[in-house]
Amino acid sequence: MLEHVARAGGYQPVLFGHQGQVVHLGTTNRFFTNSQRRALAARDGGCVIPGCTVPPHLTQAHHVIPWSKGGLTNIDNAVLICNAGHASIETSGWNIDMRHGRPWVRGPLIFDPTTASFSNAPAPSALLVFGYVDSFVRFALALVAAMQIARAGAVSAPWNWVPAWVAGAASTSWLFLAIVSVSAAERCNIFTAFLLSVDGLVRVGGIVLLGVLPIVLADRACRPTAALIRAGSWPEH
Repeated sequence: MLEHVARAGGYQPVLFGHQGQVVHLGTTNRFFTNSQRRALAARDGGCVIPGCTVPPHLTQAHHVIPWSKGGLTNIDNAVLICNAGHASIETSGWNIDMRHGRPWVRGPLIFDPTTASFSNAPAPSALLVFGYVDSFVRFALALVAAMQIARAGAVSAPWNWVPAWVAGAASTSWLFLAIVSVSAAERCNIFTAFLLSVDGLVRVGGIVLLGVLPIVLADRACRPTAALIRAGSWPEH
């Protein structure tokens, strides 16, 4: 009887949980059940994209192997992704692999130059605390550097405040991204992918600028000394 049904094309594998709930469906059903979504929420805790803190009820169940390409509609082939991530997953550079029933996410080069894979994103509270501390420390160090440059008089205002500007821009972009990510307003999530790219560009630009700036400042500071030496008017000690 079962063999006859399978040959007729009407076979659909179904796996029931301990209480009779459906947790596994075959390819003839594209949409995930509420029981499957609850299982995904318990496993993923929200959007699996690192740095995104969108809660489970504002996410979509995403087929890791697309349903159109034979991917199964079950929790071993599904992850929770926010609306912004789900809409841009094919073009944003994020890559998701399932290993032993758990999702591993690898970010695009602009997000993580090491292209490392992450099993689970940090808890939102831990992520936000780390981000706030990271932003504060970066801005404080840049501000101290700017004050030292201003005291040395190596560069005239307002260029002596460039380190603080760069760090401030990076900190502001991260804080704005965090606010949008944790917002309960679903319509705000469409900006998350864009802000991740902007934040990455600001950070890369800031690192490059803060690396080049000391060289430029050192060159400017040495020019008056070199001129005095060439003129033979270097003070004797």
